Amino acid sequence: MLRAISEALKPDGRHIFYAITLASGLTTEERQRAIRDGNEHVGAAPGYQVLMTQAGFADVDVVDVTDSYLSTMEAWSIAWKANADALIRLLGQAEYQRRIELREVDIAAVRSKFLLRYRVSGVKV
Repeated sequence: MLRAISEALKPDGRHIFYAITLASGLTTEERQRAIRDGNEHVGAAPGYQVLMTQAGFADVDVVDVTDSYLSTMEAWSIAWKANADALIRLLGQAEYQRRIELREVDIAAVRSKFLLRYRVSGVKV
């Protein structure tokens, strides 16, 4: 996919994305828990520098934004709970509850340092 994005960009075009990954150094049990309980978009351990370079990007920058991500998720959780009535009318009780539970599980996985969030960017050569 990165190669296709590179091909679609003009020279000097920038591609930026965010990735949720498993922390390195987890025990087998912790990895299984993080995969089971974590965000549905959890990726493999980050090798983004190499992947981006192989796809034709230069000036690759990989930044750990886990702390900001956690703060944002916690703020979303508070806002969703504060607006529960309106969100339940919009989504229905079951979907509202499912989303609240997923977010709480994600927050717990990030707080436990099982999941990390990275901002990855690069410039098409």
